[in-house]
Amino acid sequence: MIQGGTLVTDSESTRADLLVRDGKIAAIRSQLPNTTTIIDARGKLVMPGGIDSHVHLQHPIDRLSIETADDFHTGTVAAACGGVTSIVDFALQRHGETLREAVSRRLKDANGKPVIDYGFHIIVTDVRDDVLEEIPALIEEGFPSYKIYMTYADKVVRDDALLRLLEVTAANDGLA
Repeated sequence: MIQGGTLVTDSESTRADLLVRDGKIAAIRSQLPNTTTIIDARGKLVMPGGIDSHVHLQHPIDRLSIETADDFHTGTVAAACGGVTSIVDFALQRHGETLREAVSRRLKDANGKPVIDYGFHIIVTDVRDDVLEEIPALIEEGFPSYKIYMTYADKVVRDDALLRLLEVTAANDGLA
């Protein structure tokens, strides 16, 4: 139980106790009965963790021949220290690669390293019929967000391909 803190929600701030059971909020109210584990939150704010929806961890920047400094462990530890409990990184599709290959590569990069929740925006750079056919299943599997470059000559997507990608993504309740 988190006891005596100021609970901050999207609509109010109030002094309340928060009972957590099996990793989920089980009850919120004033003066809950004592439980075995009590966290004293008097004088502190109790609020949801932040979501950083644009991070670059262990991310190659090919045109500069460098990789970002933090990997999935150090970057998520830093995020957690700042109150961020979820991040969304990027899975960049290389030319000739399928979207699933891009996602698999990034899942392998992250494997076992993050200390918080994470997901990926899929960066689409090579729109082909087989790539478009992957999108419904990827959305169903939890990859609903797609990024398309309109800059960087080597990654830009032509207008006709962009339109097809937007249509497929929208038809499957994705976001691009």
